[in-house]
Amino acid sequence: MNCSEATQQLQYYVAGQLPIPQIHLLEAHISSCTACQNELLSVQEVVDRLHDLQFVAEPTYMTMRMMERVAMSPQPTRKADRD
Repeated sequence: MNCSEATQQLQYYVAGQLPIPQIHLLEAHISSCTACQNELLSVQEVVDRLHDLQFVAEPTYMTMRMMERVAMSPQPTRKADRD
């Protein structure tokens, strides 16, 4: 495995979505490649930070306004089928 192949698989590795044979190949490469070790640390840091983010729901009034606008918007008309 080369660095290009390894970096393409890192996000799947961190997410636990790689098949076991790929995990072994990736881990073998990472164990001998400082650049990919650093890239793995970066990917893990990003994933950790994403997990730390809190979900923020939109305010209720925004949903109501959007639904009102959808209801007031012109509805497309369908032309009658021609014989």
